[in-house]
Amino acid sequence: MIQARYGWTDNQVNSLPFQSFQNKLNILYDREKSERTQRNASVASLAYLAWQYGMSKGQSFEQHLQNLGLLERKPLTQEEKKQMVEKALEDSRKIISMLSRRKKAR
Repeated sequence: MIQARYGWTDNQVNSLPFQSFQNKLNILYDREKSERTQRNASVASLAYLAWQYGMSKGQSFEQHLQNLGLLERKPLTQEEKKQMVEKALEDSRKIISMLSRRKKAR
């Protein structure tokens, strides 16, 4: 991380005193966090514009953000996991059925 950010070699990083190394890591962490916050704000702004222009198909803004993966989700319950698996299996069966009908039609 330090090497990529500053263009240093491994030898240069390895020769740093531990306290200096820790300080640089803390600085990098803070910068990364700040940049990530700025990126997230930009993405949220773009998502808001898309939502305003109707690209969310009648969903609330919160639902729109969640569908885009921009909201933190709470961990899924066992029931929610089970429902997701069942839906995925159902979708898979539909796809297999559709492909089978296409193959027979040829």
